[in-house]
Amino acid sequence: MMLIYNCSFMKQMDLNSVKSNRISKDEMWMQVAEVIAQRSSATKRKVGAVAVDENGYVLSTGYNGTLPGTDNTCEDPVTNKTYPHVIHAEDNMCRRLDDDSLVYAFYVTTAPCFNCAVKMSRFNPAIVYYDQEFKNNDGLMYLEDYGIEVVKLRRE
Repeated sequence: MMLIYNCSFMKQMDLNSVKSNRISKDEMWMQVAEVIAQRSSATKRKVGAVAVDENGYVLSTGYNGTLPGTDNTCEDPVTNKTYPHVIHAEDNMCRRLDDDSLVYAFYVTTAPCFNCAVKMSRFNPAIVYYDQEFKNNDGLMYLEDYGIEVVKLRRE
């Protein structure tokens, strides 16, 4: 059994019990993506995305919305259909990455559409985590065909 000391109280603690109370890094990054999604003004679906490197550092984030300086209305108020000019969270995230960014993983609150999956694959991530399903799985199939692991995080 590995032991650590809490320096502020000099109490001996079991490292295994400390780790068991922590969420996994994957859960943490998905929760970060969920918080980022709250920046979206979309009413139908708020989507957040996070890109991290192999050391767990954030490289970029994004959420769905319109171009800066425009009316940030994402859906037609009559039909509730998303306007075609709305930029997806994954696209916003990828726009903020340098061409030579070394992305290890993407965390997205909703599975990417086909076009976003193509943009994400350009950075050759090892894995893409998602939480909610999209209306089709074309993006997920593209990523898998491209050799990128896709994982649905089962959250409680």
